[in-house]
Amino acid sequence: MRRNLLFLTLVVTVFLYFYMNNQYIETVYEAKQNLKSNGDYDQNICVVEGKLVDYNLDNKTFILKLSEFEGREVQLKWQIKMKDTSILLKFIENKTFHLKLNVDLNQHQFTAAKNRHAFDYDSYLYANNIKGQYFLVAIEDSKSCQTICLDCFRLKIRSWIQNQLSTHFNDKQAGFLQALLLGEKNQFEQYDHFKNLGLAHVFAISGLHFGIIYQYFRKILAFKSAVLRSLLILSFMAFLLLLVGGAYSAQRAFFMILYAEVCHLLHRKIDVTTNIATSLLIILAIQPVAILSTGLQLSYFAYICVAIIYRKLFGKALKSKVLEGIRFSIGIQLLLLPATLYYFQTANIYGFLSNALIVPMSNIILPLSMLFLLVVSLKLKPLVWPLSSLLKLSIDLFYFIGTYLPLDLNYFVHFKRSDFFAILIYGFFLTCSLVFWKLYIKRKVAFKLIFVILLLLFIALNIIDNRTIEVSFFDVGHGDMSLIQNGQTAILIDTGDGRVSSESILRSRGIHALDMLILSHAHSDHIGDALELMKTMKIDQIYMNQSTYDKLVDFDEYGPMLIQQNITILDKAIECVYETHTREPLIVSAIPVKGENGKEDPNDDALVVTLEYGEKLGYFLGDISTPVIDDFLAMQRIQISEYDTIDFLKSAHHGSKTAINQDLYSNYEIGYVFTSCSTKYKMPNVKLEKLLESQGIRHYTTYNYGEIDMTMTHESIKIKGFIKP
Repeated sequence: MRRNLLFLTLVVTVFLYFYMNNQYIETVYEAKQNLKSNGDYDQNICVVEGKLVDYNLDNKTFILKLSEFEGREVQLKWQIKMKDTSILLKFIENKTFHLKLNVDLNQHQFTAAKNRHAFDYDSYLYANNIKGQYFLVAIEDSKSCQTICLDCFRLKIRSWIQNQLSTHFNDKQAGFLQALLLGEKNQFEQYDHFKNLGLAHVFAISGLHFGIIYQYFRKILAFKSAVLRSLLILSFMAFLLLLVGGAYSAQRAFFMILYAEVCHLLHRKIDVTTNIATSLLIILAIQPVAILSTGLQLSYFAYICVAIIYRKLFGKALKSKVLEGIRFSIGIQLLLLPATLYYFQTANIYGFLSNALIVPMSNIILPLSMLFLLVVSLKLKPLVWPLSSLLKLSIDLFYFIGTYLPLDLNYFVHFKRSDFFAILIYGFFLTCSLVFWKLYIKRKVAFKLIFVILLLLFIALNIIDNRTIEVSFFDVGHGDMSLIQNGQTAILIDTGDGRVSSESILRSRGIHALDMLILSHAHSDHIGDALELMKTMKIDQIYMNQSTYDKLVDFDEYGPMLIQQNITILDKAIECVYETHTREPLIVSAIPVKGENGKEDPNDDALVVTLEYGEKLGYFLGDISTPVIDDFLAMQRIQISEYDTIDFLKSAHHGSKTAINQDLYSNYEIGYVFTSCSTKYKMPNVKLEKLLESQGIRHYTTYNYGEIDMTMTHESIKIKGFIKP
């Protein structure tokens, strides 16, 4: 029975994941078609009514659960972006959470960067059932909720907790406790440091918190009546679930505790696999889109590692609690390593040490802080000072240990996120074999056969990948960032403006070092993340012109350290030749160009990049204007004449009207044109789109397609977009 339930859960999970992800992509695509990047839109004001259910003052956003939209009752959650948080603060302080708003429907709708394997903020919101992001024009009215409102009650409790923490602790300690108790990390300045140590789970409302509290309650509530004890435990756990906003990881813990308590009452053994399957099916039945949540995926993976895999591997616990704690910490970190690398692309090699020292401390601080809040609420003043002093000491010790823990994030350098698909496929077949094992005459032979086939398939796919040239145009908003890759060769052209981390995008693709970085010109939307990338990633060779170098030197305090980098200032063209797995080499050239107004306009003092592979030719034009494009074409006529076509072109200046070169698009046979743009400056220009359409040239923009991947072989070119293939 439990095997059948497990298999059913697996099938439902896989089906729902692909279905909901496809639905999300369709929603994003439709939103972008309704709000094109180069359109001229007036404000589309709409009046909405609803309840404030969450807010993030640092990000200047809040979540509104709509009760009325366009005169009809609805049940939707929207994220509202605001310029000034002071107005919202007044309503929060007055505890009036029912709001009537004017919002602009032409703003902030699914505009986050869309890159393959990288974090997608819109997907995160969608997984939490937030189906729209709009801009606040004005708050028309507000009032207190007239009926019982759990969301309003939750916000009042959270606000009270925040006030008490701010009153009794300094900013550093209060920020720490808010992250630990409520999962709010905005005031926790050291969060990134502790996350890099491998301790992010300590500050995410998850099963860890619920498990700690549950164990304490079972020990404290020693009632004779098992029913009364279960009711009290479940009531408090339900209150905690409400307090943290129903996070999916918290839901997982709650439903598992509910299952455990029912088993206790019925005097039945707790079956771990049944608990996992049942809780997941309940969550997905309530909210199917939860399957897209990274938090839910990580929560179940961690629980499976702790409750099943670790116990199967090591059996009974060691007699020495100290030795068992060390073994558990090391074992769990190793088991969680694949998920850590898959979701975050980096892992602290000393994470087991961090968890062995820090997690036991959090097991003490968490219940102690809850006891402190209980004492404050009951106004037991004699106990407030001792408890707050003990908490302060514990938090300071936590910080002290965390400061001196070893940190190394650059150990895993051969990891590629897509590699895990082979592991996922193997896991699926393994689960099927456990359910339908009678179909196999010899189970061990079947397991070995499946493993060998998948391994050979994985190796074959990697060999095929190495025989192609892949060019990726990343979605970095209004900015440029392109990657040329063949096997282990990785060449990056520009880095975007830094709002989207170039390092994260590269690491998600398994790139931990670059053979070459080419910076086209001295504008921040092309070089804004260059210094950060130089700090964190090994780069063999960096090419730029003098004006770009001067700009970076003055960029921030790190600028003068550029002289320590392997930088070449180009005043003449260079050609770099890379071997491939075919007879034809990959040739990448960087060519300095400078127009008459190059001194005043960095766009026309730039490096243009060319790519040659076999009979394929492509250009990356940076932001150069039409006259400079003419000069460049005159320089390249001999090269162009050797090829039948210009196979692809990275359009100049994001498709701006200043770079619409009639000669280029009319007199040369061009296969594909790619444009990196957002809604910021209404690009690409409509005249460019009409010109390309009239010439029969396929045009792809990062706004419409997200990340665009072009795979080149000798015979063909294939284009695949993140949003639409």
